[in-house]
Amino acid sequence: LASMQSSSTSFPQGPYFISPTGDLYQPYRLYADSEGAFTQPLGPYDAIRGIYTTLPATVPGINAPGVAVPSRLYYTKTASKPLAGVRTGIKDIYDIAGIRTSDGNRAFYELYPPRNATAVPVRRLIDAGAILVGKMKTSQFANGEVATADWVDYHEPFNPRGDGYQDTSSSSSGPGSGIGSYPWLDLTLGSDTGGSIRGPSQVQGVFGNRPSHGLVPLANTMPLAPQLDTAGFL
Repeated sequence: LASMQSSSTSFPQGPYFISPTGDLYQPYRLYADSEGAFTQPLGPYDAIRGIYTTLPATVPGINAPGVAVPSRLYYTKTASKPLAGVRTGIKDIYDIAGIRTSDGNRAFYELYPPRNATAVPVRRLIDAGAILVGKMKTSQFANGEVATADWVDYHEPFNPRGDGYQDTSSSSSGPGSGIGSYPWLDLTLGSDTGGSIRGPSQVQGVFGNRPSHGLVPLANTMPLAPQLDTAGFL
């Protein structure tokens, strides 16, 4: 549930819960990450502290963390908010204020504290109205890895195509798996250095976009090869 922080008497359409004290809440629906695409589901944005928090929720199933998403009815796209209500997953090489970054490595995740700034590509998505629902798996430090020999710290996500056991390619493996598997997910932010968007999008049957290098600054993003690193969508 997300509390409505507003003094207005006008609210967007959509489902609500009201408490015995008259407080109004927007419910979020929990979906199972059955394909193992996410590293950290996110809770609603804390506007007071200016940070996100991880969502400690699971749903019935084996190793199935719950990813919370709000109703699309709450949001209306405008010229200033063209991505209003777009449910978005973020590859876990981009910093998000209040959240640890793993870069696909457990030791790195444990060693460094939650970030105090949000990566520029993620910030621009938020400013355009996107709703962040979670951070998504990457191969370690965005290097090319092959299932299952190279995936040591985290299990590779599952590929929704074929028998479900084909390689997802790398390194934007989680974004490719998630956007190819879940109808409740609208967009994912990946990165491409030598094919890390093009490979996962190809093998999982989704569209991938690697824009021109340098189009978006990569401050607060894990570097692999800065001369080639590029943020893009799946």
